[in-house]
Amino acid sequence: MNTEGINSRNPGPDRILGLGEQSEAHLRNKGALEILEKQGLEAFEREKTPEEMEIIFNVLDRMPDFIREYGSVPERFVSAEQVHILDETKADSEEVRSMLESGTAGTYSPVSGRIKILPKQNDYLHMAHVLVHELVHANSFSSMSFDDSGAEGKKASLRRLGLSANEKGNTFPNLFKFLNEAVTEELTIRFCEKYFMDIRLTREAFNKYEREGKPAQVEEFGSTFSVVEKTMDPNNLYSYANERFRFASFAEAIFHNNKDRFESYEDVLKVFSQAMFTGNLLPIARLVEKTYGKGSFRKVGKTTEDKAPDMFEVLEKALDEVGLLNNDSEE
Repeated sequence: MNTEGINSRNPGPDRILGLGEQSEAHLRNKGALEILEKQGLEAFEREKTPEEMEIIFNVLDRMPDFIREYGSVPERFVSAEQVHILDETKADSEEVRSMLESGTAGTYSPVSGRIKILPKQNDYLHMAHVLVHELVHANSFSSMSFDDSGAEGKKASLRRLGLSANEKGNTFPNLFKFLNEAVTEELTIRFCEKYFMDIRLTREAFNKYEREGKPAQVEEFGSTFSVVEKTMDPNNLYSYANERFRFASFAEAIFHNNKDRFESYEDVLKVFSQAMFTGNLLPIARLVEKTYGKGSFRKVGKTTEDKAPDMFEVLEKALDEVGLLNNDSEE
């Protein structure tokens, strides 16, 4: 196992809360080594093909510079061994079946350090896109907590992953879920558009996607509605359409109310991405409170426990408000 680079940001959680400083440091280092040593194939996984390895190395090579641009200093160490390809022929296994049934293409676990990808046959563009998304998650801030209030002694749970967080008593992050996935996928889109034409196995497919896969941009409405251009096609490459649409509306309101600070919508996105990578939510909390009023940051977190609203319902309402629907009544 090549552990070169482990001295930057170790695999595994950035913080383990509920322990003394010395115990936390020991457990983090021990966990990081275990992650790197325990990346063998599970029964429902298969060996990576030479083409998949080529994509993985190309993406890993470009990821550090990209995430530094969006606020990750330094980047987390991730090895090619941490990327696992599930065997799509083993649909009877619980792991593969659950991902197929839920429509999940990839997952990342801060505890095991494993990125799991459910591939589509010979679809290198799909595989590369999922890999980038999960690598953004892998480089996001994460923390665990130990709670000793129960009868069973100390119990570990995932406390934070990127922008998402959990409340006391929950095992997994349940607050700001839409925000975390939206920002992750927005960064994934920017990575793909910046680098996929430079990677041999994604170039041809991505060129075709760029040429044929996107309808004309709805430029009249700025960033909020430009999300639609990548989501109208049911076979579009990018995911989390509703979450991204909701975030775009949210971030654009922040931009318009803070033009003394931001020159563009992209500047707002970078504030959110930096918070996702560093774990410091205070800058975005202040922005939200300034824009929407006292207590609004907490309210945003709570309301995002629910499923994000359907993008097209929101779009229809917004278009109706500016008088671009029901024009037939004027005839």
